[in-house]
Amino acid sequence: MSEGLRGLEGDHHLHTPRCGHADGAPEAYAQAALAAGLRHIVFTDHAPIDDRMDQVHRMALAELDEYHDEIRGLSARWAGRLGIGVGLELDWLRGYEGCIERVVSAHPWDLRLGSVHFVPRGGDWRFIIRCAPEEEASVLEAYWQAWGDAAQSGFFQVMSHPDVYRAVDRPALPGERDLACRALDRAARAGVAIECNTSLLRKGCTGIYPAPWLLEEVLARGIPLSSASDSHHPQQVGGGFTHLWELAAGDPRMHFQAPAPFATT
Repeated sequence: MSEGLRGLEGDHHLHTPRCGHADGAPEAYAQAALAAGLRHIVFTDHAPIDDRMDQVHRMALAELDEYHDEIRGLSARWAGRLGIGVGLELDWLRGYEGCIERVVSAHPWDLRLGSVHFVPRGGDWRFIIRCAPEEEASVLEAYWQAWGDAAQSGFFQVMSHPDVYRAVDRPALPGERDLACRALDRAARAGVAIECNTSLLRKGCTGIYPAPWLLEEVLARGIPLSSASDSHHPQQVGGGFTHLWELAAGDPRMHFQAPAPFATT
């Protein structure tokens, strides 16, 4: 197997019930990964921001240490059968850098995913995941500016589901490619990877995040990739990875990397 495909042996975006919208014990995710033929997984549950912001979609700050210790314990029990890492999916919000720093520095995380789920709108934050098609154009500029800021912040190793606002298969909207390309240039300079996230396949689409035109721009810049199911249930672990293998087989530019603890396993 080429080094560029070795990262496809792992699923690098799994959640736990601590985030409030996932089901199944971490042990069940490990069992599902083994059954799917994966060699390693990384839990990256939604990190707390503070004790006020978007509490319904993430663990509480008081749970952070318990989460870390739970997954480290699971890793020890599964040693020799499956590599298991513990990381975080962290939301980027300008002005909350201190909160992000506190969470990032709490433990030596195996993987730090950066996400943009909110954009500033009218003095508040708007949740923009999977916008209705008629709403997408209104969030593009704010989204890609925030995405580029996140990529260059130094907090994140991988930027997850880069066009998460998109709910359907479609071509680029007017101006969308230019905005995305400017952000991707920033990501390339920062040395972060970008996630190939198969969760969109579970929502009736034929493709993944990123869309084909956006993936082409990622590959043109030589940006490495990270494989992810974004699982919120054990049955979703490794889901859609056949699609990733097929994409990779057809394009030698696709280089999937694994987090450092699993880079040589």
